[in-house]
Amino acid sequence: MKSLILSGVFLFFAVCDSARANYDWSKCDANGNVNIQNISLKGGQYLQEQELQKITVPISYTCTTTWSSFNSLVYSTAVSLSDMRQVATALKDRGLGMDIVVQEGSLTPVTFTWRDIQAGFSGWSSSKAFGQRMEAQKTYNRSGTITVHIFVEQVFNNNFLDINIPGSNINIYPYSPSQPGLSVEPPTVPFRPLTVSAFNLRFIPDNSGKVIISPSNTINMGRFYTEYKETLVPREVPFTVTAQQNVGTQIPFVAPLAIEFRTNGLTLADADSTVILKNNKQENNGFRLSVMDVDNNTPVKFNVKTDMGSIHLDNGAGGRIIKQYKAKVEAIPGAVIKTGAFSAAMTVIVTYN
Repeated sequence: MKSLILSGVFLFFAVCDSARANYDWSKCDANGNVNIQNISLKGGQYLQEQELQKITVPISYTCTTTWSSFNSLVYSTAVSLSDMRQVATALKDRGLGMDIVVQEGSLTPVTFTWRDIQAGFSGWSSSKAFGQRMEAQKTYNRSGTITVHIFVEQVFNNNFLDINIPGSNINIYPYSPSQPGLSVEPPTVPFRPLTVSAFNLRFIPDNSGKVIISPSNTINMGRFYTEYKETLVPREVPFTVTAQQNVGTQIPFVAPLAIEFRTNGLTLADADSTVILKNNKQENNGFRLSVMDVDNNTPVKFNVKTDMGSIHLDNGAGGRIIKQYKAKVEAIPGAVIKTGAFSAAMTVIVTYN
Protein backbone atom coordinates (compact mmCIF):
# COMPACT_ATOMS: atom_id res chain seq x y z
CA MET A 1 0.00 0.00 0.00
CA LYS A 2 1.36 3.31 -0.99
CA SER A 3 0.89 6.43 1.05
CA LEU A 4 1.35 9.99 -0.02
CA ILE A 5 3.40 12.01 2.34
CA LEU A 6 3.27 15.82 2.18
CA SER A 7 5.97 17.82 3.83
CA GLY A 8 6.11 21.55 4.28
CA VAL A 9 6.60 24.45 6.57
CA PHE A 10 3.83 26.35 8.27
CA LEU A 11 4.36 30.08 8.60
CA PHE A 12 2.72 31.85 11.47
CA PHE A 13 1.83 35.55 11.10
CA ALA A 14 1.18 37.81 14.03
CA VAL A 15 -1.36 40.57 13.47
CA CYS A 16 -0.93 43.57 15.73
CA ASP A 17 -2.71 46.89 16.10
CA SER A 18 -0.86 49.87 14.56
CA ALA A 19 0.95 52.18 16.90
CA ARG A 20 -1.49 54.47 18.61
CA ALA A 21 -1.47 58.06 17.38
CA ASN A 22 0.18 60.40 19.85
CA TYR A 23 -0.07 64.18 20.30
CA ASP A 24 2.22 64.89 17.30
CA TRP A 25 -0.43 63.48 14.96
CA SER A 26 -2.58 66.49 15.81
CA LYS A 27 -2.75 69.29 13.25
CA CYS A 28 -4.38 72.56 12.18
CA ASP A 29 -5.33 73.18 8.54
CA ALA A 30 -5.79 76.75 7.39
CA ASN A 31 -8.93 77.46 5.36
CA GLY A 32 -8.31 79.68 2.36
CA ASN A 33 -5.58 82.23 1.75
CA VAL A 34 -4.71 85.73 2.92
CA ASN A 35 -4.67 88.13 -0.03
CA ILE A 36 -3.05 91.50 0.66
CA GLN A 37 -3.69 94.23 -1.89
CA ASN A 38 -0.88 96.39 -3.27
CA ILE A 39 -0.18 99.45 -1.13
CA SER A 40 0.58 102.89 -2.60
CA LEU A 41 1.93 105.58 -0.30
CA LYS A 42 3.02 109.18 -0.83
CA GLY A 43 6.73 109.47 -1.55
CA GLY A 44 8.88 111.64 0.67
CA GLN A 45 10.53 111.55 4.09
CA TYR A 46 9.32 109.33 6.91
CA LEU A 47 10.59 109.35 10.47
CA GLN A 48 11.83 106.43 12.53
CA GLU A 49 9.01 104.27 13.99
CA GLN A 50 6.41 106.09 11.86
CA GLU A 51 3.61 103.70 10.89
CA LEU A 52 3.16 103.34 7.15
CA GLN A 53 0.29 100.89 6.93
CA LYS A 54 -1.95 98.74 9.13
CA ILE A 55 -3.56 95.70 7.53
CA THR A 56 -6.07 93.43 9.29
CA VAL A 57 -7.27 90.26 7.57
CA PRO A 58 -9.61 87.47 8.78
CA ILE A 59 -8.34 83.90 9.10
CA SER A 60 -10.00 80.55 9.78
CA TYR A 61 -8.62 77.10 10.47
CA THR A 62 -9.67 73.59 11.47
CA CYS A 63 -7.77 71.83 14.25
CA THR A 64 -7.88 68.10 14.96
CA THR A 65 -6.42 66.86 18.24
CA THR A 66 -5.40 63.29 19.01
CA TRP A 67 -4.80 61.22 22.13
CA SER A 68 -1.69 62.29 24.06
CA SER A 69 0.57 60.11 26.18
CA PHE A 70 1.33 63.26 28.20
CA ASN A 71 -1.57 63.94 30.53
CA SER A 72 -0.33 67.47 31.20
CA LEU A 73 -0.03 68.51 27.52
CA VAL A 74 -2.22 71.53 26.74
CA TYR A 75 -3.86 71.79 23.36
CA SER A 76 -4.36 75.40 22.22
CA THR A 77 -3.65 76.97 18.85
CA ALA A 78 -0.17 78.40 18.31
CA VAL A 79 1.38 80.25 15.41
CA SER A 80 4.86 80.31 13.89
CA LEU A 81 6.31 82.95 11.54
CA SER A 82 9.42 80.93 10.75
CA ASP A 83 8.64 80.89 6.99
CA MET A 84 8.60 84.69 6.69
CA ARG A 85 12.35 85.23 6.40
CA GLN A 86 12.12 86.60 2.83
CA VAL A 87 9.39 89.04 3.85
CA ALA A 88 11.49 90.33 6.74
CA THR A 89 14.55 90.63 4.50
CA ALA A 90 12.63 92.60 1.83
CA LEU A 91 11.47 95.11 4.45
CA LYS A 92 14.74 95.39 6.37
CA ASP A 93 16.75 95.99 3.17
CA ARG A 94 14.67 99.14 2.65
CA GLY A 95 14.88 100.37 6.23
CA LEU A 96 11.40 99.15 7.17
CA GLY A 97 10.04 96.76 9.79
CA MET A 98 6.80 95.17 10.90
CA ASP A 99 4.91 93.84 13.90
CA ILE A 100 2.30 91.09 13.60
CA VAL A 101 -0.66 90.63 15.97
CA VAL A 102 -2.62 87.36 15.99
CA GLN A 103 -5.99 87.04 17.71
CA GLU A 104 -8.45 84.17 18.00
CA GLY A 105 -12.04 85.34 18.41
CA SER A 106 -12.23 87.86 21.25
CA LEU A 107 -9.29 86.44 23.20
CA THR A 108 -6.30 88.54 24.21
CA PRO A 109 -4.17 89.16 21.09
CA VAL A 110 -0.60 87.88 20.85
CA THR A 111 2.09 90.15 19.38
CA PHE A 112 5.21 89.26 17.41
CA THR A 113 7.44 92.34 17.59
CA TRP A 114 9.93 93.13 14.85
CA ARG A 115 12.64 91.74 17.11
CA ASP A 116 10.62 88.54 17.63
CA ILE A 117 10.12 88.13 13.90
CA GLN A 118 13.81 88.56 13.05
CA ALA A 119 14.81 86.14 15.81
CA GLY A 120 12.06 83.65 15.02
CA PHE A 121 13.50 81.86 12.02
CA SER A 122 14.71 79.04 14.24
CA GLY A 123 11.27 77.56 13.63
CA TRP A 124 9.17 75.56 16.08
CA SER A 125 10.73 76.97 19.23
CA SER A 126 9.64 80.53 18.35
CA SER A 127 5.92 79.62 18.14
CA LYS A 128 3.46 81.42 20.41
CA ALA A 129 0.13 80.17 21.74
CA PHE A 130 -2.82 82.42 20.93
CA GLY A 131 -5.99 80.28 21.03
CA GLN A 132 -8.31 78.88 23.65
CA ARG A 133 -7.81 75.46 25.18
CA MET A 134 -8.93 72.34 23.26
CA GLU A 135 -9.63 68.79 24.39
CA ALA A 136 -7.92 65.70 22.99
CA GLN A 137 -9.49 63.62 20.20
CA LYS A 138 -11.78 66.37 18.92
CA THR A 139 -12.12 68.64 15.88
CA TYR A 140 -12.50 72.41 16.20
CA ASN A 141 -13.34 75.09 13.63
CA ARG A 142 -11.81 78.37 14.77
CA SER A 143 -11.38 81.87 13.34
CA GLY A 144 -9.53 85.06 14.14
CA THR A 145 -7.53 87.89 12.62
CA ILE A 146 -3.98 88.74 11.72
CA THR A 147 -2.93 92.40 11.84
CA VAL A 148 0.28 93.58 10.19
CA HIS A 149 1.84 96.93 11.13
CA ILE A 150 4.47 98.13 8.65
CA PHE A 151 6.64 100.94 10.01
CA VAL A 152 9.88 102.82 9.44
CA GLU A 153 12.90 101.30 11.17
CA GLN A 154 15.38 103.88 9.86
CA VAL A 155 14.75 107.42 8.61
CA PHE A 156 13.36 106.93 5.14
CA ASN A 157 13.47 109.33 2.20
CA ASN A 158 12.29 108.08 -1.18
CA ASN A 159 10.13 109.67 -3.83
CA PHE A 160 9.67 106.79 -6.25
CA LEU A 161 10.20 103.29 -4.88
CA ASP A 162 8.63 99.89 -5.50
CA ILE A 163 9.20 97.17 -2.89
CA ASN A 164 8.09 93.64 -3.75
CA ILE A 165 7.02 91.73 -0.66
CA PRO A 166 7.17 88.01 -1.52
CA GLY A 167 4.50 85.48 -0.63
CA SER A 168 4.92 83.49 2.57
CA ASN A 169 3.37 80.87 4.85
CA ILE A 170 2.17 81.16 8.43
CA ASN A 171 2.03 77.86 10.31
CA ILE A 172 -0.79 77.22 12.76
CA TYR A 173 -0.28 74.41 15.28
CA PRO A 174 -2.71 72.74 17.72
CA TYR A 175 -0.27 73.16 20.61
CA SER A 176 2.75 75.28 21.45
CA PRO A 177 6.32 74.30 22.41
CA SER A 178 5.85 75.92 25.83
CA GLN A 179 4.52 73.00 27.88
CA PRO A 180 5.36 73.08 31.62
CA GLY A 181 7.66 70.20 32.46
CA LEU A 182 7.50 68.75 28.95
CA SER A 183 9.64 68.79 25.84
CA VAL A 184 7.39 68.37 22.80
CA GLU A 185 8.01 68.21 19.08
CA PRO A 186 5.96 69.89 16.32
CA PRO A 187 3.27 67.88 14.50
CA THR A 188 4.67 65.11 12.32
CA VAL A 189 1.65 64.80 10.03
CA PRO A 190 1.14 67.00 6.93
CA PHE A 191 -0.94 70.13 7.46
CA ARG A 192 -2.06 73.07 5.37
CA PRO A 193 -0.36 76.38 6.30
CA LEU A 194 -1.93 79.79 5.90
CA THR A 195 -0.58 81.19 2.63
CA VAL A 196 -0.06 84.94 2.37
CA SER A 197 0.01 86.50 -1.10
CA ALA A 198 2.86 88.57 -2.46
CA PHE A 199 2.17 92.30 -2.73
CA ASN A 200 3.88 95.54 -3.65
CA LEU A 201 4.58 98.49 -1.38
CA ARG A 202 5.00 101.58 -3.55
CA PHE A 203 6.10 105.10 -2.69
CA ILE A 204 4.91 107.59 -5.29
CA PRO A 205 5.30 111.40 -5.05
CA ASP A 206 2.51 113.91 -5.52
CA ASN A 207 2.01 115.15 -9.08
CA SER A 208 3.88 112.11 -10.40
CA GLY A 209 1.44 111.84 -13.30
CA LYS A 210 -1.35 113.57 -15.14
CA VAL A 211 -4.57 112.53 -16.86
CA ILE A 212 -5.23 113.76 -20.39
CA ILE A 213 -8.64 113.48 -22.08
CA SER A 214 -8.51 113.80 -25.89
CA PRO A 215 -9.52 115.40 -28.14
CA SER A 216 -10.88 117.69 -25.39
CA ASN A 217 -12.13 117.69 -21.81
CA THR A 218 -15.52 118.65 -23.28
CA ILE A 219 -17.27 116.16 -25.54
CA ASN A 220 -19.90 117.70 -27.82
CA MET A 221 -22.71 115.29 -28.69
CA GLY A 222 -24.35 117.66 -31.20
CA ARG A 223 -28.07 118.37 -31.55
CA PHE A 224 -31.12 116.11 -31.44
CA TYR A 225 -34.33 117.26 -33.17
CA THR A 226 -37.65 115.90 -31.94
CA GLU A 227 -39.23 116.57 -35.36
CA TYR A 228 -36.71 114.34 -37.13
CA LYS A 229 -36.78 110.82 -35.79
CA GLU A 230 -33.61 109.94 -37.67
CA THR A 231 -31.66 112.25 -35.33
CA LEU A 232 -32.88 110.35 -32.26
CA VAL A 233 -30.83 107.23 -32.97
CA PRO A 234 -27.99 106.48 -30.49
CA ARG A 235 -25.02 108.75 -31.02
CA GLU A 236 -21.44 107.89 -30.10
CA VAL A 237 -18.35 110.12 -29.85
CA PRO A 238 -14.92 108.52 -29.30
CA PHE A 239 -12.39 109.87 -26.82
CA THR A 240 -9.22 108.66 -25.10
CA VAL A 241 -7.92 108.84 -21.56
CA THR A 242 -4.13 108.98 -21.23
CA ALA A 243 -2.24 108.45 -17.97
CA GLN A 244 1.12 110.18 -18.38
CA GLN A 245 4.16 109.95 -16.09
CA ASN A 246 5.39 113.36 -14.89
CA VAL A 247 8.38 112.54 -12.68
CA GLY A 248 11.24 110.14 -13.39
CA THR A 249 11.85 107.18 -11.09
CA GLN A 250 15.08 106.27 -9.33
CA ILE A 251 14.63 102.65 -10.43
CA PRO A 252 12.22 101.79 -13.28
CA PHE A 253 9.23 99.60 -12.37
CA VAL A 254 5.79 98.62 -13.59
CA ALA A 255 2.66 99.73 -11.72
CA PRO A 256 -0.96 98.74 -12.42
CA LEU A 257 -3.46 101.59 -12.74
CA ALA A 258 -7.16 101.84 -11.93
CA ILE A 259 -9.61 104.23 -13.58
CA GLU A 260 -12.91 105.54 -12.24
CA PHE A 261 -15.61 107.72 -13.83
CA ARG A 262 -17.06 109.58 -10.85
CA THR A 263 -20.50 111.10 -11.48
CA ASN A 264 -20.62 113.53 -8.55
CA GLY A 265 -24.29 113.15 -7.69
CA LEU A 266 -25.79 112.64 -11.14
CA THR A 267 -28.87 110.39 -11.37
CA LEU A 268 -27.87 106.83 -12.34
CA ALA A 269 -29.80 103.94 -13.84
CA ASP A 270 -29.26 100.53 -15.44
CA ALA A 271 -27.13 99.15 -12.59
CA ASP A 272 -25.10 102.39 -12.43
CA SER A 273 -24.03 102.13 -16.07
CA THR A 274 -26.04 105.10 -17.41
CA VAL A 275 -26.67 108.71 -16.40
CA ILE A 276 -30.18 110.11 -16.75
CA LEU A 277 -29.78 113.42 -18.57
CA LYS A 278 -31.65 116.60 -17.65
CA ASN A 279 -32.40 119.74 -19.64
CA ASN A 280 -31.63 123.28 -18.49
CA LYS A 281 -34.85 123.24 -16.44
CA GLN A 282 -33.52 120.22 -14.52
CA GLU A 283 -36.19 117.99 -16.04
CA ASN A 284 -35.42 114.49 -17.22
CA ASN A 285 -35.16 114.98 -20.99
CA GLY A 286 -35.72 111.36 -22.03
CA PHE A 287 -32.08 110.61 -22.87
CA ARG A 288 -29.36 108.64 -21.08
CA LEU A 289 -25.59 108.75 -21.28
CA SER A 290 -23.18 105.84 -21.04
CA VAL A 291 -19.42 105.48 -21.48
CA MET A 292 -18.42 102.46 -23.54
CA ASP A 293 -15.11 100.64 -23.04
CA VAL A 294 -13.92 100.09 -26.62
CA ASP A 295 -11.72 97.13 -25.69
CA ASN A 296 -14.68 94.94 -24.73
CA ASN A 297 -17.62 97.02 -26.05
CA THR A 298 -19.33 97.13 -22.67
CA PRO A 299 -20.59 100.11 -20.66
CA VAL A 300 -18.44 101.38 -17.80
CA LYS A 301 -19.94 101.08 -14.33
CA PHE A 302 -19.80 104.55 -12.83
CA ASN A 303 -18.18 105.31 -9.45
CA VAL A 304 -16.29 101.99 -9.49
CA LYS A 305 -12.56 101.52 -10.00
CA THR A 306 -11.66 99.20 -12.88
CA ASP A 307 -8.38 98.00 -14.31
CA MET A 308 -6.79 100.43 -16.77
CA GLY A 309 -3.63 98.43 -17.45
CA SER A 310 -0.02 98.73 -16.28
CA ILE A 311 2.25 101.71 -16.81
CA HIS A 312 6.02 101.32 -17.23
CA LEU A 313 7.54 104.06 -15.06
CA ASP A 314 11.10 104.98 -16.04
CA ASN A 315 13.91 107.41 -15.28
CA GLY A 316 12.97 109.75 -18.12
CA ALA A 317 9.29 110.18 -17.20
CA GLY A 318 8.28 108.48 -20.44
CA GLY A 319 5.66 106.14 -19.06
CA ARG A 320 2.17 106.36 -20.46
CA ILE A 321 -0.92 104.27 -21.09
CA ILE A 322 -3.83 105.15 -23.38
CA LYS A 323 -7.36 103.80 -23.03
CA GLN A 324 -10.09 104.12 -25.71
CA TYR A 325 -13.70 104.99 -24.83
CA LYS A 326 -16.90 106.20 -26.50
CA ALA A 327 -19.51 108.54 -25.02
CA LYS A 328 -22.95 107.27 -26.02
CA VAL A 329 -26.24 109.20 -25.83
CA GLU A 330 -29.52 107.51 -26.68
CA ALA A 331 -33.23 107.98 -26.14
CA ILE A 332 -34.76 106.02 -23.24
CA PRO A 333 -37.42 103.65 -24.62
CA GLY A 334 -40.91 104.93 -23.74
CA ALA A 335 -39.66 108.15 -22.13
CA VAL A 336 -41.05 111.59 -23.03
CA ILE A 337 -38.51 113.68 -24.93
CA LYS A 338 -38.18 117.21 -23.58
CA THR A 339 -36.29 119.93 -25.41
CA GLY A 340 -33.53 122.17 -24.10
CA ALA A 341 -29.79 122.16 -23.71
CA PHE A 342 -28.33 119.34 -21.62
CA SER A 343 -24.97 118.54 -20.11
CA ALA A 344 -23.39 116.17 -17.65
CA ALA A 345 -20.06 116.63 -15.90
CA MET A 346 -18.06 113.82 -14.35
CA THR A 347 -14.53 113.39 -13.05
CA VAL A 348 -12.07 110.87 -14.46
CA ILE A 349 -9.77 109.59 -11.70
CA VAL A 350 -6.68 107.45 -12.34
CA THR A 351 -4.91 105.89 -9.37
CA TYR A 352 -2.14 103.39 -8.74
CA ASN A 353 -3.75 100.04 -8.06
